[in-house]
Amino acid sequence: MPNTRRNFAKGRMNLDVDERLLPDGEYRYAENIDVIDSEGDDVGAIENPLSNRQLTNLNLGVNVKEIGKFEDEAEDKIYWFTKSEIGCFLLEWDDINQLASIVLKDTRAEDNGRVLNLKETHLITGIVKIISEDTKKDLLIWTDDNIEVCSINIERAKTWGENEFTKEDILLIKKPPRYALKATPAYSNDGSNNIEDKFLTFCYRYKYRDGEYSALSDYTNYKFTPKPFDLNFFTLENEGMINSFNAVKLEFNSGEKQVTDIQLAVKNSNSNSIYIIETFNKALKGWDDNEDKSYTFSNSKLYSVLPEKELYRSFDNIPTKAKALTSIENIISLKI
Repeated sequence: MPNTRRNFAKGRMNLDVDERLLPDGEYRYAENIDVIDSEGDDVGAIENPLSNRQLTNLNLGVNVKEIGKFEDEAEDKIYWFTKSEIGCFLLEWDDINQLASIVLKDTRAEDNGRVLNLKETHLITGIVKIISEDTKKDLLIWTDDNIEVCSINIERAKTWGENEFTKEDILLIKKPPRYALKATPAYSNDGSNNIEDKFLTFCYRYKYRDGEYSALSDYTNYKFTPKPFDLNFFTLENEGMINSFNAVKLEFNSGEKQVTDIQLAVKNSNSNSIYIIETFNKALKGWDDNEDKSYTFSNSKLYSVLPEKELYRSFDNIPTKAKALTSIENIISLKI
């Protein structure tokens, strides 16, 4: 019997000639192999395929349907969205540790309270992962043209548990403060008046858990209360045209649970520069969510300035629905 043992370095199947006449490096028939089809140097190479051995034991109910998936080759992880008769799931497979995790689990009533409301008619074709230096800060962003564009911190989402998340927890868009803050003329105890000749308007914004800043709130009316009319007959100037108050009391809301910091800002009437007055961290201050807080501004210290583009950013231009999305250098592009 002839010796038919060969190497398959060329990785090429040849069914045109008899097995005994095959050139060295080719094969006629093979099982359990994949031939790599690429434009790189490994084109035609042979590798063992993954088996169909069960690796997980997750209870996802019956009639499980895959809605979308994302392969994170850098971290050797796979994310996939599924829907069954009991609910919707976002799952993670860690190939290095051979571990399956439930990232999101939503078993609330469909179309009546369900947040992760996946549909078989709206497959998820746009999924990207935003990579951070710290893997615990990585974000997964997706769209299905059914619910609004979503974004989650993967590691945080794993801690939420079944149905323990709201719409605001998973949406990409971050809401600015709904109303302008309340500004009331006041007096400070330092005796100085650093706002006596300034027309000032105030606003504020939120910082969210993953470092996102909202757009600025609406602005207050300019706060200036002049003293009684006092005409200087030599210069013909109204010397009473200075602010009779030396401070402004600002009242604002601490925001929902997703908000970590509140930044107060001020703008002078003769400038397009917006200055950060003060930043408050809710955890350090011990503030609860949606609390009304106050701060007295007397213009007595130096402030950091925001980029001028923030002046014209009245909202974040994120569509309520998008058919696809891509990411280039962690910058998201949406297609509606």
